[in-house]
Amino acid sequence: MEREINSNGIELWTEDFGNPSEATVLLIMGMFTQGIFWSDALIEMIVASGRHVIRYDNRDVGRSSCIDFGTDPYTFHDLAVDATGILDAWDIEHAHVFGLSMGGMIVQQMMIDVPERLLSATIACSSPTAGSQTDIDDLPLTALTPIEAERAAWIEQQVAALGPEGGSMRSMFGVAWDRARDVTKAGNHLRAFHRSTPKDRCPLLAGCSTATTVIHGREDPIFPPAHAEALAAAIPNAKLAIFDMGHEYAAPCLPTIVNSFA
Repeated sequence: MEREINSNGIELWTEDFGNPSEATVLLIMGMFTQGIFWSDALIEMIVASGRHVIRYDNRDVGRSSCIDFGTDPYTFHDLAVDATGILDAWDIEHAHVFGLSMGGMIVQQMMIDVPERLLSATIACSSPTAGSQTDIDDLPLTALTPIEAERAAWIEQQVAALGPEGGSMRSMFGVAWDRARDVTKAGNHLRAFHRSTPKDRCPLLAGCSTATTVIHGREDPIFPPAHAEALAAAIPNAKLAIFDMGHEYAAPCLPTIVNSFA
């Protein structure tokens, strides 16, 4: 069921799957990316395991509110408040949370800010860093390309960013453009990344007790595996699983993801 809810003073598009009486898994998507890009295969596997699933559009993508960043700048703390507000709106006291890339950074912020709301944390293709890399020079962040403002150019940009598999996603990117309030506002996610503090979350994560699984791609071009290794090392008793994939969650890692919500 789709619902637009109010969280942290803004509108957020949400959608749920499965039985709401079961434990909930909140899916938090990455930078620039709408919640509709969570795969059917993953959602079906989670629901089949006896879990309720909620996915949503972060602010500035899809059907959620677009922000004037110059007037109302925000950080990952605000995005974590958004996510917690979704749990409140759906009347969910505790949830498993799974974040991809920037979504994994939002999960980390929830682990720091509201650990009492989390049943577990699963973090894929992410990093414990934010903003400037001057504090962790050996964990470089690849620069991201500015967002195209015209439909056909934007679709081609997204297709090209995915490489060989991008062509199969062309129609999905068309859907994403058509449902978005303003695709150019997604660039605010990168602004939030650079504005967020601390630059290294490892010291704060060292005090976390949330059961955590870190999943990463051996060939991740955005966050090399050193990011995942640093993240897993910082969180007490965190499990680390590295797969032969890039900046994605590919089929071989789906069972590990689903099992992390046990």
